[in-house]
Amino acid sequence: MATFNQATLEQLKAQAVTKYKDSTHGYDTNAETCPKTLRPIGKMVVGAEVFTVVAYQTQIIPTYIEYAAKGYTYSPTGTIPLSNAGSAQIYFLKPEKPADLNGAEVRVHGVQYQCDDIKQILAEVESKYRADCAEADKAATLAEEQRILAEVTALVDAQIESERQARIEVAKAERQAMIDAATKPTKKAAK
Repeated sequence: MATFNQATLEQLKAQAVTKYKDSTHGYDTNAETCPKTLRPIGKMVVGAEVFTVVAYQTQIIPTYIEYAAKGYTYSPTGTIPLSNAGSAQIYFLKPEKPADLNGAEVRVHGVQYQCDDIKQILAEVESKYRADCAEADKAATLAEEQRILAEVTALVDAQIESERQARIEVAKAERQAMIDAATKPTKKAAK
């Protein structure tokens, strides 16, 4: 692959991980933008930050303790009140990797780990980049083949035209010789 560049791939992976770490997991109404209309397009986004909604202020601390026991950490986004009734959204960061106890990986059921999400995101970025490179290489090969074909076609056309002109000149000379021979006065007619 001529267009494949390891440095570009590493840069794309770093950008994907940064975007992941800065995103909230869930449905984002402004995830993408339509290039024609510039309207937002919503979609599910995988992010390092998750949130949970509590109906009453008294549920904030028990929810925090529950999530902390699973390995989640309190996000810098914090707790955002939703209404005057006391409901709120509490933001947490997913655990980066499962706990390691004497070399054994311990996973908590129902917990999403950042390392799993990042591994999946990096695989998607690499496969998309490799597919884009393969497509660009295929397009470049096709363009080169078309350029060569056009060049050869022009060369053949020029050769055919020069041969045609040579034949025309030969035919013209032969025809002129025939005309000259027919109109040339003979010795008997001159006396």
